[in-house]
Amino acid sequence: MATPKPRRRKPGAVFPNQNKQASPAEVYVRELGPGHYMLSEAAELVGIAPNTLRRLIRAKGPDGKPKVKAPSLTGAQGAMNQYIFTDADVEEIKSYYKNMYENFVAGQKLPVGRPRARRS
Repeated sequence: MATPKPRRRKPGAVFPNQNKQASPAEVYVRELGPGHYMLSEAAELVGIAPNTLRRLIRAKGPDGKPKVKAPSLTGAQGAMNQYIFTDADVEEIKSYYKNMYENFVAGQKLPVGRPRARRS
């Protein structure tokens, strides 16, 4: 009778409050200490989708400058870029969306979305 092969463990660390293994990217962010967030966590704190936050990071204003200075840190995990946000970055993004909403309520036209043809 053949003995079964032992199961290999996946690389990564297991955190006390989780039953799943963490990815190397998550382990890296957790080692930075409290107040550091991955892109998905920062998006959840702000209340937007991760893809929306990713587009905001890359967006430039009419003057060619970035709309927000976030993220403070970037890293590479293999071929993937990893954005790391601090508490200050999350607050900056929240204030950006707050100002955008206040301009919308005030009746100012926002440069959001694709231009639409006007019907007459």
